[in-house]
Amino acid sequence: MERKDFKNNLINAILEIGINEFTNIKFKIIPVFEEGKRYNSDDDYMKLGALDRANLNEKYFDLDGVINLLSAPKSRFPLWITVELVSQNNDEYFIELKTSFRFRTSSILQNQDTGHPPFKVIK
Repeated sequence: MERKDFKNNLINAILEIGINEFTNIKFKIIPVFEEGKRYNSDDDYMKLGALDRANLNEKYFDLDGVINLLSAPKSRFPLWITVELVSQNNDEYFIELKTSFRFRTSSILQNQDTGHPPFKVIK
């Protein structure tokens, strides 16, 4: 999977929520540490860099910002990401993305059954 495929999968998850306008969406990224799971050096690289608490610190991102932040080197992406619409204010949507700290190749990403891995919509 390439970045463009990852972006298309996120767009498909957003469409599943029922949002058809992508310019007024603000995403909050919430990394989730999974106890008892194995992490590798790629995971540590992302955890200490892009997904560092100081970097995310209550920030909101646009669609391209999410794609840039969650795309790791060597075409690796979070193992899973839940997508939840938490609020809507007129034309503005606020979505939480809870994401794994584990980054893997597309062939082993979770939520393949959704048609837009690694994303799973929470309703």
